[in-house]
Order: sequence, then C-alpha cells, then structure tokens
Amino acid sequence: MTISATLASGRVSQTIYGVSAPALGTTKEVSFASLGLTVKINSGFTTASDGTIVSHTATASNFQVGAKNTGNDRIGVLIGSATSAVLGVSSDQMDTAAKAQAFMATIDTAIGRLNATRGDIGAAQNRLTYAAANLATTIENTQAAESVIRDVDMAAEMTNFTKNQILLQASTAMLAQANMAPQSILSLFGG
Repeated sequence: MTISATLASGRVSQTIYGVSAPALGTTKEVSFASLGLTVKINSGFTTASDGTIVSHTATASNFQVGAKNTGNDRIGVLIGSATSAVLGVSSDQMDTAAKAQAFMATIDTAIGRLNATRGDIGAAQNRLTYAAANLATTIENTQAAESVIRDVDMAAEMTNFTKNQILLQASTAMLAQANMAPQSILSLFGG
C-alpha cells in the first residue's frame, strides 16, 4: 500500500506520492528536499485505507530536523493507540442503568486520555512546524548569502575589467603619440 505525505511551512510545501510502508524491522527515509527535511519512518507505521500514516507500535519515531547527529537535532514523536479497547470502552458496559452510570467514569477517563494524546500530537506538530520554518529560513538565508558573495565577485571582476580597459586605452593613446613624433619631424624636413 502506498501513501502520500505533505509537509508545509509558511512559504514552502511539498507532497510525496507513492511511499510504501517499510518492511518489519526496517526503516525508510522520505525526503522533503524543498523543505530540507528527511523523515525516517519505521515498520511501526502502516497506512490506512485512505492513505494516512498510522502508528501501531509504542516506539517513538524520530525526525531528523538539524544538521548534526545529536538528540537536539531530532524530534521524537510517540502517539499511543486510542482504540476503544485500549481506552476501556465497550458497549456491553451499558447493559443496565447501574453499569451505564458507572460507565460515565470510564468515559471521563477515556476523554482525559484522548485529550492528553491530542495535546501530544499538537505539541509534536508545533515542534515540526517550527523546525520546517527554521529550515526554510536557513535555506533562504544561505541562498541570500550565496547571492551576496556572487554579487561581490561580479563587482570585483567588473572593477578589474574597467581598470584593464582604461590601461588599454591609455597605452593605445601613448602609442599613437609616440608614432606622431617621427611624422612631425619628417614634416619639418618637407617630406
């Protein structure tokens, strides 16, 4: 099964199509080159029927967001399962009025766990969005610095070209003056 993935910062967006889930015990890198980001997914991910990525293990997925191989340059995301079985919610808990009333505490606990999971997802999303925006800014700054360097090199070359043109014109004028001296002496002799 294949998936499509889209990452976007404020200015740059890229979608990858046809990414297949990795085999058990392996990883696969998905490169978002326009964002300067590579996402490594492990076999703990599968794809749902609609193509979304689904985690089914309790291991964190690490996203490399920086240039160095340190913990500060990676973002770990762990999203636990939120199925009704994991949350302890089932329809047989509402067979009687007493069970239904007791079931309210189970629902409150499940809602609390879902809210915590949503908070974790939001925090991870904010960190990834910040990292993508930071990388986009770094790319833009690098390109601007390269442009400045090229502009300085071009200005230096134009200065050298202009200097050489002036020297060439001056030497041509001096040569013309030097050729004029013998002719003016010959004209005095009437020749």
